[in-house]
Amino acid sequence: MTGNVYFIAAPTACMTKIGFTRHAVEHRLRALRAGSPVHLEVMAWAAGGREYERALHEMFAEDWSHGEWFRSSAALVAFRTAVGLGGDLTIMIDPSRYPRGIFVAHMLAESRRT
Repeated sequence: MTGNVYFIAAPTACMTKIGFTRHAVEHRLRALRAGSPVHLEVMAWAAGGREYERALHEMFAEDWSHGEWFRSSAALVAFRTAVGLGGDLTIMIDPSRYPRGIFVAHMLAESRRT
């Protein structure tokens, strides 16, 4: 399933949500803001499916807090900054250096290109 993988931050809480949506990221941001007691903002997003979301959850597992929320560690902040808005996860992640889930995501992306 293709959509967008996003990084939505709660800066005052030093937390980042790594999620997936089939819709526009701004739509997901509005939905999350409706139930949030703190300010939320989109920090980065890239086209991708649930396999990339899972791979990123795996990549930042040591920063996991609860649900899809992660502590905004230096590594996570550097990664989301490098992705930026509309980034390309297939060139951001070297599958040989990261967990199996990211390798699977790359293989799926490559198969879709051919």
